[in-house]
Amino acid sequence: MLLTEILFPEELLAAQAEAIRPEMVRLGADTIDLALADGVYTITIRTDAGMESLAFRADTGEAIV
Repeated sequence: MLLTEILFPEELLAAQAEAIRPEMVRLGADTIDLALADGVYTITIRTDAGMESLAFRADTGEAIV
């Protein structure tokens, strides 16, 4: 996927806070891992209680199901 513009990580986190925060609370996490590859931001939330990964388009911030 060729992207001409992407969201800054801070923009993505602000736009998707309602999707990210509940998973952090559920797992008792206070940090996340954020990766960008092939036009997709992947957020990984990992604790002893489990792990959850969320994916979002880097250009729009839209959740990828």
